[in-house]
Amino acid sequence: MALKSYNPVTPSQRQLVLVDRSGLYRGKPVKELTEGQKSTGGRNNLCRTTMRYRGGGHKKAYRK
Repeated sequence: MALKSYNPVTPSQRQLVLVDRSGLYRGKPVKELTEGQKSTGGRNNLCRTTMRYRGGGHKKAYRK
């Protein structure tokens, strides 16, 4: 992964630096290296809501 900087054509592009991800793997996640990611739903160890408007959502996977 390299950093890609742009020519300052506009004032906002003068500071623009993006990550070049063209060399990374583009396929699906390898199943042997994937596990489920636990969702807290914005709750702490006492099951009390500590962050509002969190919860639900789609099941997430974590790639080791």
